[in-house]
Formats: sequence, structure tokens, C-alpha cells
Amino acid sequence: MNNLYIEKLKVDLYRSASNVNDYAEQKDNNRNHTNYGSASTLAGILIDFGCKVELPVWSDNGYLKIPFIQVDDWKIEFHNGK
Repeated sequence: MNNLYIEKLKVDLYRSASNVNDYAEQKDNNRNHTNYGSASTLAGILIDFGCKVELPVWSDNGYLKIPFIQVDDWKIEFHNGK
């Protein structure tokens, strides 16, 4: 059961991180930062489950962007996060 929950959390993390970059492109600072809060919370939960998580972030003119996410050996790179 825990493995299924962890997989769901990974999908939710991907969705939130992708939204961070999408809202940066749309210049929607509120939703950009809100989705980063969601992504960082999900990363924290995955860490609590014993996963190794990387969630780098950088600011591009005040908008947050995420170049990639990694949970253990599962990694996704975002083209618009660079």
C-alpha cells in the first residue's frame, strides 16, 4: 500500500512542479508561488517516507522555475525550467 501512495505522491509532485513552470511562463506570480509551496510540501512528505528528493528552484525575474525533480532514481527534467 505504501508503494502505491508514494507513486501517487510522485505524480502529484510532478503536477505541482510542472504548474510552477507553466505559471511562470504565463506570468502569474501568485499561482507560480502557490504551486511551488505545494511541490515543496509534497517533497517533504516523500522525504518523511524515506525517499531521497531533489527539488531545485531558481528565480527568473521574480518567477520561480524548477529545472527538474528527482525522487530516488526517478527523474524528470522540464525544458521550460531552464
